[in-house]
Amino acid sequence: MHTPPSAFFHRFHSFLSRRFLSQSTAIAAGDTTTAVPFRQQRKRRTIADPFVLNPAKQALTEYLYSTRALFYPHAENISKHSPSFLQSLLSNLKLSRSRAFPDVQQFLRYNPINEYLPFLESIGIAASDVSRFLPADRLFLCDNPQLLNSISALSNYGFPWTKLGLLYSHDASIFDSDGSLLRRRLDAIIELGFSRTQLVGICLAFPFVLGRREEESTGEDDGLFDDLKWVLLKSHLADSRCLDLCYVNCRKVGIFYDLGCEKGTIGEALGDGLNILLESSEENVKEKVSFFSRLGMKNEDVGRLIVRRPEILNFNLKDLVITMPEFLSYIGLDRKSKREIVLGYRHVLGRNTIGNLPEIMKAIGLHGWFSSKILNGGHRLLTGFNAKSDKEESKSNPRSDRTAEDKLLIPKMEFLLGVGFGENDIAREIVLKLHATKEQLDQRFSCLIGMGIEHSELVKMMLLSPKILNQSVAMIEEKIDFFQNGLKLSLQDLQKFPGCLLFDLEKRVKPRHRIMAWLRERDLLVINYAPATILATSERRFISCLKRIHPAAPKQWLESFSFRDYNGFN
Repeated sequence: MHTPPSAFFHRFHSFLSRRFLSQSTAIAAGDTTTAVPFRQQRKRRTIADPFVLNPAKQALTEYLYSTRALFYPHAENISKHSPSFLQSLLSNLKLSRSRAFPDVQQFLRYNPINEYLPFLESIGIAASDVSRFLPADRLFLCDNPQLLNSISALSNYGFPWTKLGLLYSHDASIFDSDGSLLRRRLDAIIELGFSRTQLVGICLAFPFVLGRREEESTGEDDGLFDDLKWVLLKSHLADSRCLDLCYVNCRKVGIFYDLGCEKGTIGEALGDGLNILLESSEENVKEKVSFFSRLGMKNEDVGRLIVRRPEILNFNLKDLVITMPEFLSYIGLDRKSKREIVLGYRHVLGRNTIGNLPEIMKAIGLHGWFSSKILNGGHRLLTGFNAKSDKEESKSNPRSDRTAEDKLLIPKMEFLLGVGFGENDIAREIVLKLHATKEQLDQRFSCLIGMGIEHSELVKMMLLSPKILNQSVAMIEEKIDFFQNGLKLSLQDLQKFPGCLLFDLEKRVKPRHRIMAWLRERDLLVINYAPATILATSERRFISCLKRIHPAAPKQWLESFSFRDYNGFN
């Protein structure tokens, strides 16, 4: 059967559309499997083939060594530890297993590369960050002899090649130093009694000890080394032969410096508790620091607390179950204050975990009182509390078996528990009004906190208008900006009337603001109306309010100010 030309071209056009438009769409979406044609997919599989990669590495090593005159160990390390660069290089070449080495060698001979690309990746800088550290005026490593001399000096002292990026990313000027000067700095640290492995761990954790010139050394450096002698030399848990362990232990000490603790005061203050610090993971130390920081303690107070009471590192400050208000009695709150909490903060009552205790204390305004209690020796109040058993709790707070819908609400309930609510009827009522993921709710809550609203006040706002968290961060910021700068409302005004954040800016808030401003400019507005009167009333009542101000005001509103996208009065 003869196919009409128009039908043929239609089919041909459809074929091209499916062939190429689908590929471009897939590439934009990052789906390389469907986007790349079969031959190119085969080529990519060839790139990942060790029978291609290994010869390519050898060719790059040979190029850097023979053509670019780098030391062979340097050339080998660069080619061995720069997989992303090699993949990018090979993706532009047609390679076969039998000719991978000569083809790459020939390409490099006639196409010089920016040698800083594989070098920076090889020393441990992420391939996505390499561009930030590329020098603007250099392509070849041999043009920077100080860099090569510094690398040789560091390598001779045992610095792993793939860890040099920790130094380079912190202070690239370290690699601009003369090799002999760098060796003198390293020798001076070893003379303090540290092994070469400990020396490497110290420099990787505190790169500034290599970045300073001899005349720039300060008493802080002496204090740092005094602390590290306690941590690395005087503890039986400090293995001087394990670089990773030395590095991690140095980083733990650095956490306390970041908190504001004075150098030279950490090691001796820890005393017998030094081993507790060394036995704890870095993540555990950061978790404890975060707990007390969220409670409102100053950084320096957190650092001193853990240094003086290192047993805190062994406390379970995450999963221990607590119940309110019983926990308040346990930590010593008097009966009168406890009763006020029970009557005024019913939303915090019920079960929770101690990991959420900082937010609970903020929600009831007792975080300052409890922080002082902990700093004055009450840190053991954080452990030992015995919550009701599940059987006892179920009698006072019966819960039916969780349905599929309940499971969808669990992340939202976790959010509420994380900001200070307890497992109670109030939380269960609010969680049904939240329409966002836990991550989105966390972001929006943090946004409002960052704009200056106190934690306890924001929780109260959620009790009145939980739906304020159903809006995007951008919408929340835009509304608060307009309320503060356009309507001249304070955060305290918003706290009293959080529902105003739910109104549409363009359809309700701004039009009503403009008509009131117009009336005020003409001295027709004798009474200053509250925001609730202006914003919360229906369209019909708002027009009645305008009519009481002036008989002609409703006509002006409807003709010049009102947003007309509504069906009748509401």
